[in-house]
Amino acid sequence: MKTNKNGFDQRLVWFITSILLSMLVLLIFMLPGAFLSKILFFLLLCCLSALIRVFVGPTAADRACAITIMGMMVIGFCGILAVFTQKNWYLDIAFIWALQSFIVALSLAKFLEGKRFDQ
Repeated sequence: MKTNKNGFDQRLVWFITSILLSMLVLLIFMLPGAFLSKILFFLLLCCLSALIRVFVGPTAADRACAITIMGMMVIGFCGILAVFTQKNWYLDIAFIWALQSFIVALSLAKFLEGKRFDQ
């Protein structure tokens, strides 16, 4: 049985956290209002949790992973805006952001391995 630094069973912590997050998602989608505002609010909460991981993350790999996740959320945000506003340039921004995120993820992986960019 794995325990964390506070002495709690790790599976129990994951179970309680997943229950609380699912209840939060249900609460968000049960609130009155437009569907778009609910999706954008949910994406904002996800970005906030990733931003917390960037600041609190114990290792550089955790921080890099959180930055990559935030990039994916920006891509999703642009995709949702493209669908609801019928503007194609949001998809262009999402495509460029995805290419940039891919290049940044590769360079961060090389940096974390201790290699130079030309290797």
